[in-house]
Amino acid sequence: FIAAEAPQRFAELAIGLGFGRESGEIAARTLAERIRNLCVTVGVPTCVAQSGVPRAVYYAEMVRLAENAFNDASMFTAARSPSYEELCRIFDYAYDGDPIDF
Repeated sequence: FIAAEAPQRFAELAIGLGFGRESGEIAARTLAERIRNLCVTVGVPTCVAQSGVPRAVYYAEMVRLAENAFNDASMFTAARSPSYEELCRIFDYAYDGDPIDF
């Protein structure tokens, strides 16, 4: 989600970890993909569903999740602060582990 606003941060990490010499958003997406692959390799869930949280329970709490995230102080210091609607979409994508495409 932040890759579009602060791609250089992620490019430096990707290069430092030896994931190629791409730059910008491509590097950020490569880094995210490699981290996801590492999680799969070591057996760490890559989505909420894999953690065993029932869909109905998760979606029943989504408004509270989004409100808490929206009111968190880190939203003011993030390179890209999501709107409330974007937070809801992020939480929606997180349940099944869909890549953020906005």
